[in-house]
Amino acid sequence: MVTTPRPHDDDDDANLVAVSVEDTGRSRAIKAEQAQAASKSKGPRLRRSGKKSTSKGKKKVRALRPQTPDWLTSPALTFIQAVVLAGLAFGGLQATGVLHSITTTTVIIKYLSGKTPIDASVDVARRDFNSAETVLVIQQDDFVDGTLAAGLSGAMHAPLLLSDTEQLTPRTLDVIREINPKRVILLGGEVLLSPNIQTQLESQIEVEVVRFAGLDMQNTMVAIDNEVARLTREEFNRPSQRGVLVDPKDLFNAAAAGAVAADWKNPASMLLADGDTAIPETDQLVKGLNLNEVFGFNASVAGPKVLTATTLQELATLKGREDGDRLSTVFLVPQDDTHRAMLAAPAAGKAGGVVLPVNNEDTLAWLRDACPKITEMTLLAPDGEFLEEYNKAIEAVSACGAEVENPKSSVTIPLPAETTPPPAPPTPTPTIHLPPTTVAPEAPIITEDPQAIEDALAPAAPEG
Repeated sequence: MVTTPRPHDDDDDANLVAVSVEDTGRSRAIKAEQAQAASKSKGPRLRRSGKKSTSKGKKKVRALRPQTPDWLTSPALTFIQAVVLAGLAFGGLQATGVLHSITTTTVIIKYLSGKTPIDASVDVARRDFNSAETVLVIQQDDFVDGTLAAGLSGAMHAPLLLSDTEQLTPRTLDVIREINPKRVILLGGEVLLSPNIQTQLESQIEVEVVRFAGLDMQNTMVAIDNEVARLTREEFNRPSQRGVLVDPKDLFNAAAAGAVAADWKNPASMLLADGDTAIPETDQLVKGLNLNEVFGFNASVAGPKVLTATTLQELATLKGREDGDRLSTVFLVPQDDTHRAMLAAPAAGKAGGVVLPVNNEDTLAWLRDACPKITEMTLLAPDGEFLEEYNKAIEAVSACGAEVENPKSSVTIPLPAETTPPPAPPTPTPTIHLPPTTVAPEAPIITEDPQAIEDALAPAAPEG
């Protein structure tokens, strides 16, 4: 095949052009197909005048496109290019803040106090339960009934309020009015909660009052857990098949573990053990209610799958593993503050969360590990106490890059201790200018001598 170079044209310096002089039938067909394809891609051309085109028979000039070298299309280089592009994209997302918003979570930090446990119960109910069909009331020191009530709270979506034996406080009555329930359940006999409380509720709020009481804690457990099974059957079309086994002598841990039973989406029966072994009534409940999963806090029971935990942190890990990403809410309470552990359980259970001691190094370690999942953390403590421990907990959940949001209900940072101000300079006493005092002349000396009196009253002799 012979090719002849095309005559040089200054206008074609920017493009290299090759022209073939071979005019075989095959080449004509190929060129015709190329021309037809080109004309279709470019669309119809507009003629500038009515003259017919005289370009027929001329050979079309096709621009040569620069070819990509083979080494640029090799798999290894393609992989490197992909890595470089990904790196540039990653850096761009970081620079613009988009990546930061995707990879970080916001942890809402809250603080609930209250001078007394009764006040604390009002604060928790007011914040976490805007409305409810049922409210539970127990005597403030009745820790066993309060622990057993956790499952009932989860099944009824009910807050737990504390009371003294004789009457409800005005604040407690106010929050019940705000929640506007259909019924109030008194947990405990009349020795613990006086009939006066029922009279208060019926006369001042006009609400149905129901009393839930057993002869002893074993009978109370059976009555409450059967009610939990009935309620969950109505709501979920099946009775609850989960239990939480605790030793009532370990008051704080038993009350805090109640958060697992108070879970609204999976309420559980609170079960009692004697040491590390379930009591006979618990064995009967496990079989009668067909429980197939039990969280055992330092205790076990025969029959179902038992998830044993020796600490509250281990219990929280087990719950998180069983429930997935729902473990996002944590309530922190002072170690051994059974009142507040008992109150935090229903509030934590509402969001599927847990209750942990705030002044505990194991809690800080757990928070660091679980921080990607935590979105809300609340301290429930007496007014102005345990703030230093709480700040450590905030640092722990921030360890994985979480942003901390402090709403108005969050920790109140105490002001610096007041110092005695330096004494103020003495205020100068204004000088009061009084008019000059006129001194009265001395009075004459009066004696009893008649001659002296006469001489004194006699007119003075003229001078000279």
